Amino acid sequence: MTYLCNDGESGSSDEEYSDGICDSPSLILHFDVDNFYVSVHRLHDPTLTGVPVCVHQTNAGGIIALSDEAKELGIRKSEGVGAAGNEALNLGGRTIFELRQQFPKVVFVEMKTTLYRHHRDAVVDWLRRNCGKGAVVQNTSYDDNYVDIRNVKLSTLPSHPHQSLQTTSTNSFLSQPLIAAGLFAHSLRKSLHKSLRLPVTIGVARSKLAAKLAGAVAKPSKNGSGVCVVPENRTAALFLNSSARDLLGKAALKQIRASLRDFNTVTLQEVLAIPSLPPHLREICERLSCGIDEQEVVASGLQATM
Repeated sequence: MTYLCNDGESGSSDEEYSDGICDSPSLILHFDVDNFYVSVHRLHDPTLTGVPVCVHQTNAGGIIALSDEAKELGIRKSEGVGAAGNEALNLGGRTIFELRQQFPKVVFVEMKTTLYRHHRDAVVDWLRRNCGKGAVVQNTSYDDNYVDIRNVKLSTLPSHPHQSLQTTSTNSFLSQPLIAAGLFAHSLRKSLHKSLRLPVTIGVARSKLAAKLAGAVAKPSKNGSGVCVVPENRTAALFLNSSARDLLGKAALKQIRASLRDFNTVTLQEVLAIPSLPPHLREICERLSCGIDEQEVVASGLQATM
């Protein structure tokens, strides 16, 4: 079988695709509904399609989601809050009133938790029914779902076996299980959109963190293909060059905030170079720098009791 990396050069797996269960480590798909809150509102109100949209809380909590069109205008999450002294205003954020005056063409819609829960549950249910027998589905937020397909028998390939597979690095070797998973992801993405009319991007990797990072690369708004695969020998490089905030979380980085050049964009590699890094945090960083992420996909909701 041949595949195409995102640089357009072809490569090949070391064996032809054959039926069977992948008995290698975790094989994880990360499903992210693109601009989830905005996409849900557009599903119920098509007039919002193609226009800048901001979803905001009704308790003066600020903007929680933006369409790509609103992001291009320079509006940020957490803006639009009413209380003084909050983080957004300290950073030069604007109130809802100010944003409405400055951007009269932006549509501001109030968040609807019940509506989001309905569509979150619909996505989770669809994944459980369509990812194959043996798949483990874990929902972690409204728009994030992990699916471990290591025990799924991929007996047939999609109708376009030579479909281009985007990867996180060029000229990279993809193992046969990752090729099969990437093609399967493309098929799932198309079917999910047809069934639920929600746009999703899918990251494919051997670990949860890597799959999530790959999904961010795959976003069409960033010229991605909708599906991105992390080659097994590129996980460490991906982690080292990714945002430490994405890998470690905001709380962890607060411990070393004084040592950071840029709290939001500093990479894992830059964090490792900090001499005063706390021992427990250095241990975590060093494991990640080796591409090690041992988080398992744990069945959630009804699937956990089946």
